[in-house]
Amino acid sequence: METFPINRLPTDLNRYIYKFVNYDIKVELAMYSNTYLTKKNELMSIFNTTQLHNIYKHCIVENISYKEKGVHRRIINKEILNKLPTSTTYNFVDKYGVEQEYSINHPILMTLEDIKSNSTFRKSNSGGPLLQAIKYFMTMKTHITDLDYMFQKIAYNTINALKYYKQKIEMKNKKLAEISKEKKIVRQEIQNQLHADKTIQKERLNKIKIQEKERKNKEKVIHKEILNEMKLQEKQKKFEEKSQKQKNKDSQRKIKVISKLDKFFGKKLKESIEKKKRFNTIKEKINMKLISNMKRHIIIPYTIQITRV
Repeated sequence: METFPINRLPTDLNRYIYKFVNYDIKVELAMYSNTYLTKKNELMSIFNTTQLHNIYKHCIVENISYKEKGVHRRIINKEILNKLPTSTTYNFVDKYGVEQEYSINHPILMTLEDIKSNSTFRKSNSGGPLLQAIKYFMTMKTHITDLDYMFQKIAYNTINALKYYKQKIEMKNKKLAEISKEKKIVRQEIQNQLHADKTIQKERLNKIKIQEKERKNKEKVIHKEILNEMKLQEKQKKFEEKSQKQKNKDSQRKIKVISKLDKFFGKKLKESIEKKKRFNTIKEKINMKLISNMKRHIIIPYTIQITRV
């Protein structure tokens, strides 16, 4: 398809000229500018099945038919029916000889009935009926100016509805994406804060563990020092007890020695006193002998005997 020069004009001039463009050109321009209006898979990637069904119902079905109270099926608008030629009626006699009457509706009416009745949308082909209906309205030619204009207008308005809701969906998706991004940022900030809090908590716990370890090591050292001191005191006590025992033993031995010495020296002293006394007695005797005889005597050593010379 060739490029339309109208798309290259300034926006204001484009809008002004656009007012004088017929629906054939407007629809062709719209389809040229928006590929999803010609490709059902692309259309289905933008709208879901429910959205396409609602657009089909409100933009197409409700513009060609109406609902009467108490009637199950929708009825084609009288405005369309009044502009279409009346149905052609044929009278004939069947093979049994019975006169029959057969009416044939206008082909456009039959097409509209098909479009009106196509209300079931399959998920795998939900975009097909809508694009097919737009194509029908653009290609159907009744050669009735008002009716052809009405069909083209329905097709154009349906395309505008698709463009409008596409824009709304894109804005909604953009907003959701922004909200999702904001949530992601908030979530990331919360995660960062939680990570920071976790890091601080971990550091605090590590600090507490280090302090607890230092305290335990200190208590262990103090306990060890106390045990060593207790052992030293116990050892000192045992040494003192041993020393005391040795002293007591030495004292008892000394007492025994002194007692023996006292006995020995007491005995010797007693013997010495007796010997002294005997010596004095002998001395007195000798003196008395010497004085009385006035003679020289010899004392024989160790015998205490006096011999005259």
